[in-house]
Amino acid sequence: MPKSHYQSIACIYDILDYPFEILRYQQIRRLVFEGLTGHLIDVGVGTGRNIRFYPRNTQVIGIDNSINMLRHAVRRKKYAKNNLSLVEMDAQELGFNDKSFDFAVLTFICCTMDPEHQMAVLNEVYRILKPGGKVLILDYTYSSAIIRRLIMKIWAPWVNFAYGARFDRKVNKELISRIGFRNINLEYVYSDSIILTKAEK
Repeated sequence: MPKSHYQSIACIYDILDYPFEILRYQQIRRLVFEGLTGHLIDVGVGTGRNIRFYPRNTQVIGIDNSINMLRHAVRRKKYAKNNLSLVEMDAQELGFNDKSFDFAVLTFICCTMDPEHQMAVLNEVYRILKPGGKVLILDYTYSSAIIRRLIMKIWAPWVNFAYGARFDRKVNKELISRIGFRNINLEYVYSDSIILTKAEK
């Protein structure tokens, strides 16, 4: 989805997302960041919904290509319990040295990209991770349950229009492996429709 879309939607993004945030995402975000240490990068930090869950005694850089989304994230910096910086940056061209980070977290951004752009972003993530560093990718996938899948199909046009996201764009294991990641683990964290992928450099 073009950067301009998120520039224009930033002012209402949290309103649109509020029911899902309260009923679903907060517990998942807590799970994603549990136990992470060292130097972290939050790729696609958006309006900063992850900030409350960054672990203490960590250094986090949150990047996003939309300055309007970042303005909302800046307001949430007061909830950070750690050393946090927010930077406007394209995830396909990360301006950091090789082997700079212990962990990279991508929450609900790969579902906004086609496989070509996913590959570009994950190649950059691989480059900036230290040897043994880990990437954690949180994304939607279509449920195998008939009723839930039907509901997701009905919602899909709105999700694509409002968020630029699609339910059929989860990062697949083969793509991650091709980049060079190993010890790839996929875990459902909400029914069978939200999946957390972990992989090691």
